Amino acid sequence: MSSLTSISRPFPCAIDKILTTQLRNLEEEGFVHREGYPVVSPKVEYSMTGKGKTCIPIIETIRNYGIFLMEDAGISEE
Repeated sequence: MSSLTSISRPFPCAIDKILTTQLRNLEEEGFVHREGYPVVSPKVEYSMTGKGKTCIPIIETIRNYGIFLMEDAGISEE
């Protein structure tokens, strides 16, 4: 499970509202599960559903292709 903060950390340019909207869309489509916790500071965690996990090989392939293109262009991953 991941919180909104930990999901957005690698994407400092991402606006929380946009990320929240996208996560809600993914939840509606059954790709992620949202679990809210009624604590003093509201806490929400997201996890991938079985349907969402079927996308992992596709996402990894796209990521690897992006890395290949960056290396081919002489751009560092960092």
